[in-house]
Amino acid sequence: MPLLSPALLLLAAAPPPVVAAPVVIAPPVVTTRSLPDNDRYRMPGDARARIEQQRLEREAQRQRDMRSRATVAADVTIGGERLWKGTLLVGGRNGASIDRSEAQALPFGCEVDDEARSMAERNSFGLRLQNAEFPEGRVTVRFNVSLQRPAATCAEAQFTRRIELSGSLQFKPGETVTVTGDGGLVARFTLVRREVAKD
Repeated sequence: MPLLSPALLLLAAAPPPVVAAPVVIAPPVVTTRSLPDNDRYRMPGDARARIEQQRLEREAQRQRDMRSRATVAADVTIGGERLWKGTLLVGGRNGASIDRSEAQALPFGCEVDDEARSMAERNSFGLRLQNAEFPEGRVTVRFNVSLQRPAATCAEAQFTRRIELSGSLQFKPGETVTVTGDGGLVARFTLVRREVAKD
């Protein structure tokens, strides 16, 4: 039987190495408390009061708009030619409009499709005032002016000759607002009167 060297004897007699166990860290303990439904969305008192004030102001504005009317004078021209002049009455829910339209046949020899012909034969004018609001002492209202001229030649029949002008007016009684568009289109609006029905 072969003899083992002293080094091998010591190695064989040594105890097995010690493996350290992994360190386990317990999660922190978190305590929770259920909030009652009326506390879950609670906001500061001043924010709540501000939101309520805004709601009341919007409702007051809506009621005022429903009971209000505005008389607006309009003068619309293009290149010095008057298209329409008069007054319109608008309310919070009710707009006002003017529509004029006529059509005539094109000259002989104009070969265009039906859709182009319909547009080329038309001579129309439209004026609309709508979405009126009546904040204290003022009136705001949306306007739209549209103009379409008939084709004078066959070459013009291939294109739509239409001009449109739109935007928002804001003025006090007696004030005049002038807006201009392409082709020399000019529209002048004057707030003649602002009325709010008595309770």
